[in-house]
Amino acid sequence: EPRPEVQAYGVGVLAQPAVQNFTIQASAGAEVGGTFIMQYSDKDGNLLAAPANIPATTNPDTAAALLMDAYPDLGLVTASKTPYDWCACIGGAVWSITFDGLLGIGSGETGTLVLTPDGLTGTGVSISPITRIHESSYANGTWVLEDESTGNRTEPLDAQATGDDVKYAIQDALGYKISNVDVSEYNDYGSRRWAVTFADIPGESSPKKALTNDT
Repeated sequence: EPRPEVQAYGVGVLAQPAVQNFTIQASAGAEVGGTFIMQYSDKDGNLLAAPANIPATTNPDTAAALLMDAYPDLGLVTASKTPYDWCACIGGAVWSITFDGLLGIGSGETGTLVLTPDGLTGTGVSISPITRIHESSYANGTWVLEDESTGNRTEPLDAQATGDDVKYAIQDALGYKISNVDVSEYNDYGSRRWAVTFADIPGESSPKKALTNDT
């Protein structure tokens, strides 16, 4: 007895934590000292964390620990700090904060660090606005299926499309009858796989068709 044809399509992303950078500098020849405050806000700008008072000269591990103590819901935070030589000052640095504990929450869903420089010392000392280097990775956007034998394409499908979404998109746009679509998620970042069983293509008894996903 011929077995029905099954085709699988997938949308996937790898883990990528959100990363935010900022720079502290002073006038040429001046020395950066004192403290600044880091606080975590949600995506709408509401402050969620107690102030973390960070010495400008501290090591990045200590700064990360202070931020985690101020807002434990962040989970793991790591930090790095590299000299900012362009300012020709002493103690200028580029800070990078990585939100390892906020993986898979969706692009743009990570909040933003709020920096208060009032405790910094040194002639001309300043702290830059936050630069969002990376967002937390999560599969989003749309994809389509195309029947390469006809050139017909489905309407755009959401990255989180249900089995019925895929089933009826294929039936309506491509004209193939679908008996079942199994959906499986294979990581915590929105990656998912759709296994489509075609009711009207009995395996080897008819030519294969090619459908491609275009994410």
